[in-house]
Order: sequence, then C-alpha cells, then structure tokens
Amino acid sequence: MQVSMNSLENEMGTIPKTERELVGIEREYRVKESLYLYLLQKEAETSIALAASVSDNRIIEEARSTSYPIRPIPKKSYSLALLLGLLIPTGVIFVFEQFNDTVRDKKTIEKLTKIPMLGIVGYSKEHYALVVSEKPKSLIAESFRTVRTNLKYFLKGKEKETILITSSIGSEGKTFSSMNLSIIIALSGKKTVLLGLDLRKPKIVADFEISNDKGVSSFLIGAETIASIIQKTSVENLSIIPSGPIPPNPSELIMGEKMDELINKLQQDFDTIFKEASETSIYITQGFICLDDEGNISNLQRGGSDYTATIIGAVIKAEEVEIWTDIDGMHNNDPRYVENTKPISNLSFDEAAELAYFGAKILHPQTVTPVRADNIPVRLKNTMNPEAYGTLINDNHTENGVKAIAAKDYITAIKIKSGRMLLAHGFLKKVFEIFENYETSIDMITTSEVAISLTVDDDKNLDRIVEALEKFSTVEVDKNQTIVCLVGHSIVNHHETFKLFQILQDVKIRMISYGGSRNNISLLISSKDKIKTLGKLNDYLFELVTL
Repeated sequence: MQVSMNSLENEMGTIPKTERELVGIEREYRVKESLYLYLLQKEAETSIALAASVSDNRIIEEARSTSYPIRPIPKKSYSLALLLGLLIPTGVIFVFEQFNDTVRDKKTIEKLTKIPMLGIVGYSKEHYALVVSEKPKSLIAESFRTVRTNLKYFLKGKEKETILITSSIGSEGKTFSSMNLSIIIALSGKKTVLLGLDLRKPKIVADFEISNDKGVSSFLIGAETIASIIQKTSVENLSIIPSGPIPPNPSELIMGEKMDELINKLQQDFDTIFKEASETSIYITQGFICLDDEGNISNLQRGGSDYTATIIGAVIKAEEVEIWTDIDGMHNNDPRYVENTKPISNLSFDEAAELAYFGAKILHPQTVTPVRADNIPVRLKNTMNPEAYGTLINDNHTENGVKAIAAKDYITAIKIKSGRMLLAHGFLKKVFEIFENYETSIDMITTSEVAISLTVDDDKNLDRIVEALEKFSTVEVDKNQTIVCLVGHSIVNHHETFKLFQILQDVKIRMISYGGSRNNISLLISSKDKIKTLGKLNDYLFELVTL
C-alpha cells in the first residue's frame, strides 16, 4: 500500500512539468497557425491584385531576327550624302557669288558702264612681254589684232591718232598692252611712236633693249631735242621715246607747256602716238587719313571722302567734282521719314552747306568750302542709277522760296534767365565766354529782355557749362530736341513763306530762328514730334515752289 502511494505521489509530481510542456506546445501551435493564416491572406490579396491589374503593353508580334541590318540603310545613306554633297557646295558657291563684286568677264563691264569695249586680252604666262613679236600667231596676238581693228572703226575719220593707255594701280598690264598694241599697229603699215610717260617706274626700255639715258624727262627739262630722244626699234614703222632719267617732279613736268610742244611735233611726224602714262593720270584715293597728335589713325569722320574729293578737286582745278552715293542726289525732305520726296536738280553752294550742316546725311557740311571760291561745280550722283541727273551744286541761284527741309537730332536747348540782363551790357559776352572756354558751338539763339535761349549739339561739357551759368543766372535744360531747317534762296523774303507758320497750330515749337540767314529758317521742336513736323511741312510748303 505504501508502495502504491509513493508511486502515485511521484506521478502527481510530474503533472506540472507535463502541463508546462503542453502549454508550450499549444502556444507554439497557435503562433505557427497565425503565421500560416497571415501568409494565406497575403497570397489571396496578391492573387486578387494580379487579377485586377491590366498591362498597358501587349505583344503584337514576336521579335524575329533578319540576315541584314535594319538601320542604317546603305542606299538611303548614300543618296542623302550625295544630295547634301551637291546642295551644300552649291549653296556656298551661291552665297560667295552674291557677294563677289570683282570684274571677271566682258558682260560685267558692259552691264556696269556704257564705255565701249575694244577687246579682251588674256593673261600671258610667257617670260617675255613682246608676245606679238615673239608669237605672232598666238591667241594673245590675235586679241591685239582685234583691238586694232576695233580701234580703226572707233577712230574712223581721224588722220592722226593719239592713244593714252593708263591704269588705276601698277601691275595691271599697262606697259604690256601699250607695247604690244603699238607693235601690232606699226605692223599694219602706220608710222607709230610709243611714248613712255611713266616717269616714276620706266619699264619699256628693258623689253626693247634700248637705253634710258635720255628721253621724255630730258626734253621736258630742255636738255635734249625731240629728234635726239626718238629711238628706232627692230619693228618696222615703230619708234620709241623712253621716259628718260627719273625726275623728282614728274607730274609737274608732264603738266608743263613743253609736253604740249612734244605731242604737237609727234602728231606731225607720226600716224599713231601711244602714250604709256603713269598711274597718277587718273587720281583714285580714299578719304583723308592721318595720324593725330597721339599717333593714332584719324580721319575726317562722316563724309570725309566727299570733303577729300573737293579738296583735291580744288587743288587740280577740276572741271567738276562728282560724289557718288546711293540716292538720286539731295532730296527736298528726308526720305527715311517722309514719302514721295523728290531730288533737287540744282542748289547753290550756300543752300547745300545749310542742308548738310542741318542734317542732310548725303553731304559733309564742309564739302563745298574748298571749291566754291573757284566755282567748281559739285554733282551728287547715284551709283545704282548713273543715268539719273542727280543734284548739281554751283554758284547759280535758280528759284526763290523753300527748296528743301532737313532735320538735325540730338540737340540740347538751354534757357538762361537773369534779371541782370535788363538794361545791362556785357551779359551776352559773359555767357558766350563760358561756351568758348568749354569749346562748345551754338546752333540757334533767341533773346529777350531777361532771358536767352540757345541750342548746342555737343553735350560733352554740359554739366560744367550749366554750373558756370548758374553762378549768375537761372538755367533750364531741355534735351532730346530737333532742329528742323527750311532752306532756299532768299526764303525770308519770299512772298509765300508766311504760310509756314500755319503749322504753329499743330506742332509745339520751342524756338524759331528767322532772319539770321536769308537762306535758312530754323525751328526747334521736341524730337518725338520730328516725323509729324516733317510731314506737315512737306504738305504745306512743296505745293508752293517748283524744284
């Protein structure tokens, strides 16, 4: 019995341990069951999500490979390369042709000028210059024969021929042409003399193998006679007078009376005279260029070429100075702002100078100054329309009344007011001395008992001028002003000029200058009113005069 009880006690002692093990197993079972259920739930959610989503892409056709490349296509690439290879050079050539202003053929010269063409002589690559003698059957020799034939018709009726061959610059073929043309004419049976007038760089003596110890320069200074300077050549009927020793003053020698004596004598003894002139027979130059006091390159600024032309024209006593621009002479109004303007056929020197100073861009204000003393006419011509008459400027006064209108911008008006002016003298002197000190020119001026109004076109020293004036006066400054100038011979006395002031009701005028010049009436207006004022003046005035 005792044994049974002990056994039962032992078994009862093991119950808590078994129970703990059972509880642990149950807890582990529940955990794994929860995890399993969670995974099942996620699987179901994922399946639903996959079933609910629809792809934006679908396979139309399965990809397949080929035995040749899809891109690039050789034929297409070669065709495109060929097309671009043709188009790009063609475009480049076209652009260069549009900007190419060189003379390359006879048609270009005939298109640009009405001067008759006597022939075309090609470039000679021979090492000798007398091609006509050395290769009489060559293409160049035939070209000179063509020129000779055309000269025969061109000079028809003239028993004695004097031909001048010159060029604008050296190395253009002047000597080559004169030598070969004189030979070809001499071979036709005419007694010919080639006169070397290039006294600076004589060349013909070397090709004809003659001496240059005496020649034209020797005769012109009185050292030789005409007979002693004429030299025979191996070409029948051809004689040569070389240039002779190089003188220090070739231009003055050629312009002397001895030159006329030489030509007159040669015309008696020869049928044809060829004069190989130096490049300075025709004067071609740029606008005046020099070095200023600091050694920098300087010029006469706008219109400097025009001014230079009239200076040279005055020096050489030209018959007329032509200035070529891009418009048919000077117009009666500014064509940039007013429609249907007309070129003026004639202007006096005074009228042209007034218009140039007050804004006519076609002419430098000082252009007419060098030539007016000798009454050398200046003609304004259009390069694009050479047949147009243009504008002739000389000392003649054609019609009275307004001929043209010009406008000058960037003007500053200064009003100087002071009670000290009243019944005082010396006030204007003090004002003008300030402008003189600051080297500032005055364009217009009007005065009253207590105020002066004036204009300047250079405001570089404006602040210092105002500061000096304010020491004894009240100063008002108006910038962005324009001077509108009406120009014509004796317009202040013209019986219809009063109609000008009808525009006062339409345009605000700041100042008027009337009577300071018989050929000029000037109005000062705001620059914003310039175009309107030019148009209204055009309407009012140019029905009154005939240009």
